[in-house]
Amino acid sequence: ESDGNAESSKPTVPIRCHALVYDGGFCCRADSLHTYKEMNFEVPRHHGHSVPWPPRASFPDKAEDEKKVLFKKVGSECVVGEGFVVGDKSSIKKSVVGKHCKIGANVKITNSVIHNHVTIEDNCTIQGSVICSNVYINQGSTVTTCHLGLKYAVDEESELKNENLVVELE
Repeated sequence: ESDGNAESSKPTVPIRCHALVYDGGFCCRADSLHTYKEMNFEVPRHHGHSVPWPPRASFPDKAEDEKKVLFKKVGSECVVGEGFVVGDKSSIKKSVVGKHCKIGANVKITNSVIHNHVTIEDNCTIQGSVICSNVYINQGSTVTTCHLGLKYAVDEESELKNENLVVELE
């Protein structure tokens, strides 16, 4: 209802407050893309302590010979999910990689967060980016300081910088 006063006709927006009580362990709050990336970079520093996943060094789903190869490709400051595959001459440094990701040959990933089920083809460079689940990055692409939304596909030999890209709904 309105009493003729312009102030009283403004719609009110409810204030929402959320609380999570966490008893011990690792807990963070992210309210921006920058904070989210920083929070994910903090995870490897815990080396499996107070977090609900094993330390990077375990690679529980890999055979011993595979583990030796992975130690050379994946930096000690990284966390990787189970079921991921990484090609020859690729390197992952200071990053978090989700479950069931396929990283091609000669791929360089630094300071990035890669969600689950992401495919990155050969000869790509990913730096300072957040790549959401089910993203496909075609070969020869460079992604720098970007946020790629769910199911986004990057064209072959693309150069993306400072982009926020999402799949348009039809």
